[in-house]
Formats: sequence, structure tokens, C-alpha cells
Amino acid sequence: PAYYISKGLGLKKLSIIYALIIFVCYIGGFLAIQSNTIATSMKTYLDVSPVVTGIIVAIISYFIISHGLKRIANATSILVPIMGIVYMIIAITIIVLNIEMIPNIISSIFKEAFNFRALGWGIISSIIIGVQRGIFSSEAGMGTGAVASGTSDTDKPCKQGYIQMLGVYFTTFIICTSTAFIILTSNINVSSFNNPNGIEITLKALEAHIGSFGTIILIFAILSFAFSTIISGYYYGESNLKYLVKKNINNKIYLLNIAVVIVLFVGAIMSPSILWDLVDIGAATLAIINVFSMFMLHHYVEREVENDR
Repeated sequence: PAYYISKGLGLKKLSIIYALIIFVCYIGGFLAIQSNTIATSMKTYLDVSPVVTGIIVAIISYFIISHGLKRIANATSILVPIMGIVYMIIAITIIVLNIEMIPNIISSIFKEAFNFRALGWGIISSIIIGVQRGIFSSEAGMGTGAVASGTSDTDKPCKQGYIQMLGVYFTTFIICTSTAFIILTSNINVSSFNNPNGIEITLKALEAHIGSFGTIILIFAILSFAFSTIISGYYYGESNLKYLVKKNINNKIYLLNIAVVIVLFVGAIMSPSILWDLVDIGAATLAIINVFSMFMLHHYVEREVENDR
């Protein structure tokens, strides 16, 4: 996005602001949240101290990111398919075993969503939270998908754009909806959780369905999700650092790697509510800048689509 804001709109200062925000938001926020997610899971199920988890996550992540883009691409190409397959197998199994509950759950979702008694701050706050978490899960509108697409080998912009669009629908309708069914069919008391970062609710729901037998599988899926996000988030930060800094970039990347190690360790022991607040502000700012840029550049997109037909 920093490049199409600068070269497409001619807004150099805005592109620098965007690159700076995405660098701080991902390196300082998104990575910390993922480290916190791993630490929370390990503490809940294996009683491992967040300090120990933070150190391990930081060391493994440093080993991967310090070897450059090729190592990052290889790592994510292995983790992402595995984590997707494992999680979907678990989700489908739970849904099938509780299939009689699904119609009532879907009905309740629509009834509560369009409950006119909730008009006012109740529905507004729900929409705000939904948008916040929706952006975090799919990153739709933030522009990070363009960073990932920049590494592809295709010479067809439209085809790559379609793939990115499909990813948003897959994340939202498949992964997130499956997670909702897992939670809603478990009958756990969500209100009993104090200051959760989100993963505790899903883990407790999965435990209610599968029991202790599935703990190792669940930990594996969580680690895969979180580590792939850490790796891709680091690449987003590094890419925008290269846009911001042209001189002595290798030295800057080395310092970035050290900073990531510190962030991952601190994120493992921080309060999740503080991390979410920081990330929400950054994500909202990125989305505003990027959506504005896409709107202003929509005629280029239309031309590319017409030429591709």
C-alpha cells in the first residue's frame, strides 16, 4: 500500500505515515498478541510459565526470521495448510456430532442480531467489536494482503486479487463460523472468563467437546496459527521498514530482529486487554488510509479487470 499510495496517488507523506503505522502496529502489536495467545494456551493446558513460553517463542521466531524471506515463505507454506486441515477436521467433527443443535444456533444468531430491543448502544457496541475482530481475523481493508501478494510469482494482478478476496471469505465464513459453532455447541459459561484474549473461550469449548485426549492436537493447532501469524506479521513490518529506510538496511533489519525478540517476550507476559487496545487503534487507522486510497484508485482496478476479461 505504501507504494500505490505514493506512486498511484502521489501522496508521499501519507504513504510514509501508512508504512510507519503498519510497522509499529504489526511489530509492536500483532506479534505481541500472538505471543500472548501461545503463552495463555501453554499456561492453561500445560501449566507452563508465560516467561518460559515467551523465551521459547522468541528464540524459535528469531531463528526463522533471521534467515530471510525464503525461510519465512518455506515456514508458512508448511504451517498454514497443516493448521487449516487439523482445525477444520476438528470443527467438522464437532459440528456433525452436534448437528441437531445447529438449526437452533443459527436461528438464535439471526434473532439476536435483529433484536430491536438491542437498538442503541448495545447494537452499536456489538457492531464496533465485530468490526474490530473481523478486521483482525481477515485483515480485510487494511492493505496487508497487498504486501503478501507482492511476493507472488503471477503476472496477472486480477487473478491475485481474486485469490486475496477468496481468502477473506474463507477466513470469515469457514474458520470464524466454525469457531462460533464450536463455542455455541459447548454450553460453556462465557461470562465466567475474566479479561480473556479470546483463545481461552475457544480452548475451553474444544476441551468440553474433545476432552483431555485432544489437548495435544489443540496445542499444535494453536501454535501453528500463532507462529504463522508471527512470521507473516514480521514480513509486513520488514517490508515497510525497507520502504521507510533505504540506507544501511541490513543493519536496520538486524536491529529489527532483536526488537522482535523483545516484543515477543514482553507480549507473552502482558495483559491482553492492553495489547488489544493498541492494535485496534492501529488497525482502524490503517483501514481508513487504505480504504481511502483504494477508493481513489478504483478506476485503475476497473481497467485491469476489463483488460483481464
